[in-house]
Amino acid sequence: MIAMMAFGGNALGDSINKFNKPMNTGYRISRWFRKEFGSTQCQEITQCDFSSTDGVGKYVESGCVTRCRTIAEKVAERVQKALKSGGGRASPPMGPRG
Repeated sequence: MIAMMAFGGNALGDSINKFNKPMNTGYRISRWFRKEFGSTQCQEITQCDFSSTDGVGKYVESGCVTRCRTIAEKVAERVQKALKSGGGRASPPMGPRG
């Protein structure tokens, strides 16, 4: 990978190794998540501080439990789509140079 990067190759391509494809898929899902929900940070999405009992109470009272359940369902749908499209499967084994 270092040699590939040194010569301007795409060392992060899905087919380079078995690690890249799931990492790239996760990255694409995280970009979608940020666009869809405004952040990848729970506290930013819920506006609740989970380090205090008052913050947890605010989370429960403000209906965030339902919102987070909806978020989890949307994420599950997105992950299922990625897996069906091949975005989450490991690449087939490569030859001796892979």
